[in-house]
Amino acid sequence: EAARDAWSCSSCTLVNACGTSRCEACGAPYARNDNIGEMPAEHGRLSLAQLRGLAPLPPKKLTEEEWVGVETEALLRGDVTGCCSICMEELGTSDQVILSCSHTFHAACIASFERFLRTKARTCPMCRHASYQKKVTSVGVITKRQECARAAQATVRM
Repeated sequence: EAARDAWSCSSCTLVNACGTSRCEACGAPYARNDNIGEMPAEHGRLSLAQLRGLAPLPPKKLTEEEWVGVETEALLRGDVTGCCSICMEELGTSDQVILSCSHTFHAACIASFERFLRTKARTCPMCRHASYQKKVTSVGVITKRQECARAAQATVRM
């Protein structure tokens, strides 16, 4: 099989790394989309009104540069080193997911939050931003490791 780029889960929109066969957040399998013809490639995710041009299409997926901007915004605001606003525990070095609105959560917490929503319309637990995109991020883990290394070095130097 040809190498593929990062892929977006059709169930939860998480952008997964290439080579993974299942979504890292919800566990949905990778589904290749080979639709050719009159229908748009993403027709499985569009409503009939969107296909007919009666309703607006969903927003385009964020580019890698836009994701870097989202991660930078979260880093400057201090979200990546704080606590998860769903479980209220420190983000630490566990798996983290960043949303397109730049809020960061534990991967398991946001997956659980989405699983138990009573509506299909997903909104950010913090700012209620509708129809967000999400991506696994390591910015918070790297920052936490650097903080721990500084603390250890400061203790040794004393």
